[in-house]
Amino acid sequence: MVSEKRLSAGQFAAIVHIDRHQLDQYDQLGVFTPETRDSNGRRGYSLSQVNQLLMVRSLLSAGVSVQAVKTALATSYPEVLKAQQQRLTDQLAQLTAAQEQVTKQLTNVETVSRAVTDEATLVTRPPVDVWTTPVPEGEATLTPTLQSHVTRILATQQPTTMMIGRVHPKTAITDGDDETVTALYTPVVAPRHLPADETQAAGQYLLLYHDRETPLLAGFEQLTKAAENQHLVLANQFYEEPVQTDLATADVVRLLVAVRGRTA
Repeated sequence: MVSEKRLSAGQFAAIVHIDRHQLDQYDQLGVFTPETRDSNGRRGYSLSQVNQLLMVRSLLSAGVSVQAVKTALATSYPEVLKAQQQRLTDQLAQLTAAQEQVTKQLTNVETVSRAVTDEATLVTRPPVDVWTTPVPEGEATLTPTLQSHVTRILATQQPTTMMIGRVHPKTAITDGDDETVTALYTPVVAPRHLPADETQAAGQYLLLYHDRETPLLAGFEQLTKAAENQHLVLANQFYEEPVQTDLATADVVRLLVAVRGRTA
């Protein structure tokens, strides 16, 4: 039986059209080693190793870690590819979610630049899934609730931005109190590793952009007057949402309240 002649590192690299230094690097990393190595350290490669090298290169080019490549060599190549495919799918979902958030941010910038402050507009909103953290009754400051809210979301999600709105009860607004907050909320972003706590119902809302330098109650009063003028009934919750236009919060907030027509 004729034995196969071993190829030097340079010869093998030339045959598979890669740089000799890249072959050296694969050897140092332990992902592709020669069949033989003599006492002087000279490496000997076999043509039967070509497919193994192609597998190593395809895994590394797909972003598979060195340790995972070593695992693949010892186990199942298809299984490692499937795992990498799932990782790429997850990354794509995160990038898509980030793109959607950037689009919303851009829309905010363009909308705020055209908005007339303290002018109520009747709009139709789709349902909005939100994460909600109730504010304990009698809480002197929102800081503990805010910390709990942010910590819970970031434990499972990594959004590019985080809008945190406040829920004001209509009873407090009617009494001239714009400081009482019953809950904090953040719209759900994909991929949703943390399920939504509730859904803000779809339907008609009165929307108003309000100057932050003016007392919040003045904006809520404008919404109330607009509802009276249009013979609309206000829901029991007013929503206050900060508007992000750049890395800082804008000089306006978005105020919302669900409405319905009065029955005869």
